[in-house]
Formats: sequence, C-alpha cells, structure tokens
Amino acid sequence: MTRDGLLAAFRVCPLVASVQASPGSPLGDPDTIVKLAHASLDQGVKALRLEGGDSIQAVRQSRPCLTIGLIKARFPSSDVYITPTHQEVEEVINAGCEVVALDATARPRPGGVKLADLVAFIHRSGRLALADCDTVESLRYAEESGCDLASTTLAGYTAESSGTPGPDLATLASFLESTRLPVLAEGRYSSPEDLRHALMIGASAVVVGAALNDPVRTTARFLSAATRPTGPIAAFDIGGTWLRFGLFDRDHRLVESESIAVPLGNQSRIDWMAERAKRHSVTRVALSTGGVLRPADQAIVSTKGTIGENVGYERLAEACGAPIYGLNDGLATAWGHACHPRHVGRTTLTLALGTGVGAGLVVRGRLVTNPNGDYPRVNDLPLFEGATVEEALREVTRREGWWDDADARARVARLVATVVTLLRDVVLPETVVLAGGVGLRVADHPAVRPLAEPSPYGPDAGLHGAAALAFWPPADVFW
Repeated sequence: MTRDGLLAAFRVCPLVASVQASPGSPLGDPDTIVKLAHASLDQGVKALRLEGGDSIQAVRQSRPCLTIGLIKARFPSSDVYITPTHQEVEEVINAGCEVVALDATARPRPGGVKLADLVAFIHRSGRLALADCDTVESLRYAEESGCDLASTTLAGYTAESSGTPGPDLATLASFLESTRLPVLAEGRYSSPEDLRHALMIGASAVVVGAALNDPVRTTARFLSAATRPTGPIAAFDIGGTWLRFGLFDRDHRLVESESIAVPLGNQSRIDWMAERAKRHSVTRVALSTGGVLRPADQAIVSTKGTIGENVGYERLAEACGAPIYGLNDGLATAWGHACHPRHVGRTTLTLALGTGVGAGLVVRGRLVTNPNGDYPRVNDLPLFEGATVEEALREVTRREGWWDDADARARVARLVATVVTLLRDVVLPETVVLAGGVGLRVADHPAVRPLAEPSPYGPDAGLHGAAALAFWPPADVFW
C-alpha cells in the first residue's frame, strides 16, 4: 500500500472506523470486534483503526479491508503507550496492517528507542507510518522522523496539550498549516457535524471510535447527562447591590431564599456564602456574578467591581466544602431560562437589566461563550450620543421610584425596545426574555411587550440561573 493509494481510499470514504473496546468492556473479545468491524464495513467504510494483534488478525481474516493497526502497551518508564517499541511495531506488521499507528510525541520511549528507527523499520517492511500527535511540535518531530501521515489523536490527552470538550478543530487547523503531510482528524469526534467540520478544514480522513463502536463509553456519556445532584444545592447571585442566596432541593425547587446588601470585602462575601452552604450540607454550590469567570481553571478573569478579582472558585469551593459551578450573571440567567420547560431546545436570548446590564444567548441547548467564560457585551454597546446601553439605562433608572414616573418608564421602555429590536435582528432568537429589576418593570409596557417576555422566575431569575448551572451543567462549558 502506497500513501497515494491510501489517500485514494480516503477520497472514496473519508470516515475511518476505530473499532476498539474500552478497558474491561464485555465487547473486547476478537469475535465481537469482528462483528463491530463488519457493521461499519457493511455501510461502506473502507478503512479501520484496530488495536491488538488478535483482534487485527481476526478482522483481517474475516474480510479484506484497509487497516491502521496499533498495540497499546504500558511501561513504567514511559508515558508512551501507543505502539511504543519494536516489539509492538512488529506485531502490527505481522498482523497484516497496511498502516502502523504509533505515538509520535517527543516523550522518551521505553528503552530509549527513537521514533525515526521505528519508522525506518516500518518502511523496510513496506508499510506506512501514521504519527499520533498532540501538538504542532510533535507533528514536526514526526515529519523529521519520516512519518507518512499524521493524526490529532493525542491532542488533549498529554500534559503538553490542552483538552477541549469536543473535537479540537483549532489543533487540526494548525496541523494542516504546519505540514505537507496528510492529516487525519481524531479525538472526540462524535457527530456527523464534527466529521463534516474536519473535512471542511482539510482533514484527509476522520477517525471516529466511541460514537460508532463503543457502547460502554456512549452509555457513560448519556448517564453523565442524566446524572442529577444527590442532595441540596446552594445558589448565590452576586449583583451590584444585593447578594442573594437560594437553597434548591434535589428536584430543582427553590425552598429557601435570603438576601443582603453586598458586603464590603471579598472575605466577608465568602464567609456569608460558606456559612449557608455548610449549614445545609449542600452537595454543589452554584454562582452567578458580575465579571468574567473562566470555567477551565476556576478563575475570575475580569470584573467591573461587583466582585474582586482575587475571589476565585478555589477559595470559595474550599470554604463551602462543595464543588462550584459558576459563570457570569448574564450567562447564568440565560442558561436558567434555557432550562425552563417553556424554552428547552429553543434559541433564547436573555437580557438581565438591573444595576448593570447582563446578556446571554443559548442556541438550542448550547450556551454561547468561550473557554474564558466571556459573555455578550450588550452592556457596552454604544447608543445615543456615544452613551452605552448600560450608561443610558442608568441615567434614567438611578433615581429611586423612576418606575412610578410615566415619562421615565416610557423612556426606559423605548430604550429596551430599541436594544431588543437590534439584537433580534442580529442573532435571530426564537424568544427574548427580560429579567432583573429594570427588565421586569418594563416587560409589560406596550413598547416592549410584543418583543420580549418577562422571566418565568420573576425576581429570582439570577438564583434559578445559578442553580441550573449545577443541576444541568452546560456540556460545552463544564466537562
């Protein structure tokens, strides 16, 4: 098999089925692997990725097919386990595989063997070498070592690479920009859309494993989505004026609430929250706050003053004795509305209008944010005479009792209607929900009512939004 011949097969069918069983799976015997392999081949798949000498031989003896083979072997002296030494390479070759997949990172291999020596052995045997890589650096190392193709297999699975909840399309794109080798996409590809995205970027083929052939991992994914807290949840909403607490039972019902003026000093806030979390022996703590909270490392990245930057998830989690699920208040409130039975599965835009302006968009179950936890900056949109949305609203609403002034209420309603109309025309939501003290007071105004609806949670929308993060964590955010 030449590389051109392999690429020609990929052009006919760019889906490579990885037929492997999870450790301890009841499906790991060769006979079952053969049946799983046939299920993919019968649908038109041309190439398989197989692990283990016995399974490779069983599949190839049952039916001719292109095979990318590997052997997983653990050694205490090395983190490399995908076809790490000459012994495993030879076993794959003897099993008849056209392509040998092997770890191509620069990490030390068992016995000090060099990648280039393994690749040379593969070539002398008339086979192709597929480099399983994690970063652009390992891709370059693989190319220098003589590999014929590369794959993103290890992206997100080594200390040198950072993980993503789904396919790492950015790493795939960087691979294609950095090499002339054909590149295969692999790692957390679980839907037809994932495959299509990889092909659009330029992958020669896409390797899909668990989504096709591993019911153990697929079942685990579904069970994870169905898992609910085993006990009560403490939800906290830190606003510009009030610090709110809500206790939710395991059925997502608000059973107790309390609020105080936002205390001065970060430690005072932590102490107040920790006391309530511990008093009720909660299993999870949910947090909605101003600023940008980065979920990946539980850090507050930036703030406009509602909560100090030195208050991180780590300190709060330790103080409360429970894991923290927290995001910016606009994102949290938006997620809470998206989890309401009225809005599940819809594209929902939330505007939380109070002392400040928060916003969040959920598109059919996906919360629109990025790894930093950034939120839509509706508050900073410039409007009349250079004033931002937040500044324009604050100019009218800073006077106590403004809602009893018909002219002031009409001004706020017209401003809200203008912002809602602008955003509806841009993001095309199916529903716009208004929350917060200002939003709820103008939701029934004739200028606003046809454009948006009031939060079904009323003044507790921030608490319900925070709680929803802990009850139904957004899969693309907390993973």
